[in-house]
Amino acid sequence: MNDPYQKKGYSLLASIIVCLFLGIFIGIVFMQTSSLLKYGQASRNAQDALYAADTGLQYALGQLRVDMGWAGTQTWQTIENNGIIYGRFKVGVDTSNITINGPWRYIPVKVVGLNADQTATRQLSATIRAQSPAAFFMSSISNLVIDPGSIIDSDIMGKTITFTTPSAGRSITVNGSVQYFENVFGFDPNNPYLVVAGGVAKIDPVTFVAIDKDRYQALAVADGYAFSGDLTLSGLLDRTLAHNGVIYVDGNVFIDGSVVDPMVVVATGNIFIVGNLTYNDPSDPLIQLGLFAKGNIIIANATGGDQTVQAFLISEKMLVLKGTGQALHFKGAMAIRGSPTDISAINLSNFRQRHYAYHKELFTNCTIPAMSHMADIFEWRIEGSPVMLQY
Repeated sequence: MNDPYQKKGYSLLASIIVCLFLGIFIGIVFMQTSSLLKYGQASRNAQDALYAADTGLQYALGQLRVDMGWAGTQTWQTIENNGIIYGRFKVGVDTSNITINGPWRYIPVKVVGLNADQTATRQLSATIRAQSPAAFFMSSISNLVIDPGSIIDSDIMGKTITFTTPSAGRSITVNGSVQYFENVFGFDPNNPYLVVAGGVAKIDPVTFVAIDKDRYQALAVADGYAFSGDLTLSGLLDRTLAHNGVIYVDGNVFIDGSVVDPMVVVATGNIFIVGNLTYNDPSDPLIQLGLFAKGNIIIANATGGDQTVQAFLISEKMLVLKGTGQALHFKGAMAIRGSPTDISAINLSNFRQRHYAYHKELFTNCTIPAMSHMADIFEWRIEGSPVMLQY
């Protein structure tokens, strides 16, 4: 005879066992989920710390483009936008292990990134390749064509460099090296009318020097001269207008005359050199003029005769001649971005003769205010595993 109380006891025991197993199963799932959530959060923290370190590396690039002697940050730098903190970083520059190879300076840096709530760090090591664009007499990240009748006083650098066939009376002389990223055409070491004293070498591509208009505008507003519209500068060019030597023009600039003080003229448009532009005291190498254009730099020769230009030229487009001339006498250096579709970033071939003299003090003892430099990441790596500061 079946006992109903015994059946109820069995049912209760079975329910207890099922509940026990369910409790154990739920506990295991909860523990695994909790562990996964912690792991996921730790992974996100580590990733945020890596993003912060990468931001610090980009910050280091920007600082070295302004000052190649920059020694790193002394404190943690905060990554913040609209009051929200996304992370922090600290940059160290190993100044004792900077190496020099040819015209290039290789700067080792270490960057530590910290996530927003300061629970994880990541570290990057990198080598930044940097140099003043004035280290080369003529440089571009685009194509360059060197025409007969050119006497170049120092190094040149470009993407693809083409020498147009020289001949007697129309020779090409480069008293320096030729450095290219992709190709060199027309170079014949056996041609007596083509001389490259420093040889020809292929190098890794570089980043073109950038014209930071916000930086120059701020400097001009602070203690220089800021102007909106087209501006003509002529006669004696000194610091009467700009006490710190920085002239910023939101427009085009038309310039000629005699430079008295170290200065830089920055234009968001084109810069037209409309006549002779010379240094007031040719014996003083520390009188230097920078002409930096977001547009083209145009040497406008209206007379058809000789023209003298003494300056350091940076253009984010092209350097061209408007008109024709007999001889161009240029002293300084030129860094011209150009375009991949341009035959040449520099086209001054309408001058029958071009005499280029390198102003070496632009590189060895530059006095141009707020000079800009080339800097790019040569190599980098992530160091070690993430360091988790707390959970």
